[in-house]
Amino acid sequence: QTREVQTVLYANQDNMLDATVQSRGETEEEWSVHVRAKVSPLTEGSPADVDVQAILSRMGENVLHKSTTVDRMVTTGPRWKVQKGIWMTEGEAVTYASPDDTFAHELRQYGLYPSMLDAAVNCSSVLNGDTFCLPYYYGSMKIYGPMTGPIYSHTVKNTDSSSADGELHIFDIQIFDETGRILATVKDYGMKKTGSRQTQQFFEYREPLLRESIWVPETTQYRPSELYSPDGSTLLVSYVDRAPKTMYRELKAAWK
Repeated sequence: QTREVQTVLYANQDNMLDATVQSRGETEEEWSVHVRAKVSPLTEGSPADVDVQAILSRMGENVLHKSTTVDRMVTTGPRWKVQKGIWMTEGEAVTYASPDDTFAHELRQYGLYPSMLDAAVNCSSVLNGDTFCLPYYYGSMKIYGPMTGPIYSHTVKNTDSSSADGELHIFDIQIFDETGRILATVKDYGMKKTGSRQTQQFFEYREPLLRESIWVPETTQYRPSELYSPDGSTLLVSYVDRAPKTMYRELKAAWK
């Protein structure tokens, strides 16, 4: 599926911006809002540097090859091959992310490189055990500096805020460079348990159930008036209620 996606910023009177991420449906009037956020300048100074080796020393083995990575869930391009290691212990995890040399120059084009930010926050999933969860919300995020090279992310599970039934998992995250300089922090990052249907959509491909192609022999009753090819082959499209409008328009355009 292909959709037009827009990020829209609205200025208000409090030196803040209201932001939305929305996508357009099949008509000009049909828009779905996926994200709402408030953005404001950060006036506070950067937190103190962290001791990278001290954090790594209390972690266990590298579990990258054992974890549920994005490669198992969705198809991504080479820019998303940034996660180089995940280490974990009870209630904590650390990930190391770095772009391949081919794309390293692109770091200058972004404050926070998208695929590295994704790896930094979603390494939290290794702390959910066998429960499959998807990102749900950010409580708040503070950005202190750009990603200019490889990064580490240290995520700690907030057991007090997480639900006891395992439906909602909450994390606090620090993102820092190899020297320990804090680049960003995330407070109350939420991941929500998925139902069996959503989980199946990620790990299993099934043919769509709501449409079916049926070849019908040409008869005088159904002879098409326009969609007719000179070589004698005929494509008959039967448009019924609730049929996919996009597919119908594309097929009709292709036969002009």
